[in-house]
Amino acid sequence: MEETERKEKSIRAGEALKEGLAKMLHEKLGVPVYLADSKKIESFLEIVKKIPNIEDNYTDSELREEAGSFLFKISILDKPKNQIELKKRTKKFVEELEKKKVYEAYLLLRDLIGLPIGLKIGPLEIVHEVKDKKELLNHIDYLRKKSLVYTEGRSWGYVKFKSYKIQRASGYLYDLLELPFGILSLIMGYDLDVRDACGLIYSDIGRIHYLMPKSQPRGWAKYLDKVHKNYFDLLTKITHKAKRNTIKDKIIQSIKLYWLSRMSEKIETRFLLTISSLESLLLTKNDRDYIGMKLSEKTAFLLEDDINKRIALYKRMKKYYQKRSNLIHSGKSDINNTDERTVKSIYDALVFKLLEIGKKYRKMEQKSHSRDQEGIEDYINKMKFA
Repeated sequence: MEETERKEKSIRAGEALKEGLAKMLHEKLGVPVYLADSKKIESFLEIVKKIPNIEDNYTDSELREEAGSFLFKISILDKPKNQIELKKRTKKFVEELEKKKVYEAYLLLRDLIGLPIGLKIGPLEIVHEVKDKKELLNHIDYLRKKSLVYTEGRSWGYVKFKSYKIQRASGYLYDLLELPFGILSLIMGYDLDVRDACGLIYSDIGRIHYLMPKSQPRGWAKYLDKVHKNYFDLLTKITHKAKRNTIKDKIIQSIKLYWLSRMSEKIETRFLLTISSLESLLLTKNDRDYIGMKLSEKTAFLLEDDINKRIALYKRMKKYYQKRSNLIHSGKSDINNTDERTVKSIYDALVFKLLEIGKKYRKMEQKSHSRDQEGIEDYINKMKFA
């Protein structure tokens, strides 16, 4: 009898210790720390999966996270007083899971100064400094005291979106911000990471998500109307078109890839992804062979008018593509900082060149029938054979 009591006491002490550690870590980190009770989570997950159509809106890992978070709250953070309260809170949890939530994110763009109010880049709108949301201002003040943000003169952004996700609302927001941050990085010449977003996400179910930047601020970029306005006018228009043409679609997809290149700290990765961004921008399904040559040729004819400069750029691009191939196929790398910066500047120039040409040409491919519209490849061919 005494042995049994000792074992039960030991088990209870272990559970109490585990709960205490989880609660302490939660308070320290500001994020849920789940109990390692996989059986309890799996059992609850099986019940959750019986909700009609629930798996249409959540992946298995997302459902697991939602269920784990709920169990964490009712077992450690805020235990129900009785079974009636438990049933009530469980019912509310299920209703929230089934509902498509409306979210509003307010962001302090800690690295950008002076962006024009009302500027819209995809889902991101630049707004006046927010002064009337207590939770947000307290959070920004906390980040400021931790030297994670600077507030003076910084621009503010606003994003409204809908999602079924609760725990992953911030992840959904980050996905939405990739294109706007890619465009801002391209135009402002300053690499912006969505994971450094600062601010709050409010929801119509009363939950607040706090956005913590992952790194210390490195500097800032300032909007200058004479320098940046025309670029924003060109690029922001294509993010709001209900029906985009092929050229603009290629630019959008290319910028998303370009943004990924800017997020890497390794020169080789930046170089490779920027070359891939150029391929996404210029190549078509017809460019299956001699890719390096075709990419170099299109780049040279689009960016240079002088024959000697055109030949020089063509040769440089062929050299860069060979460096790309050497790294991918043999692991050999002779890529340096100058190579990476030059490829980036070529990419930047091509984006705006295509936006300019895109006013006349709606596609990249050359026409295959007389009734077709001409594409940019036809434009290049006219220069080649003039």
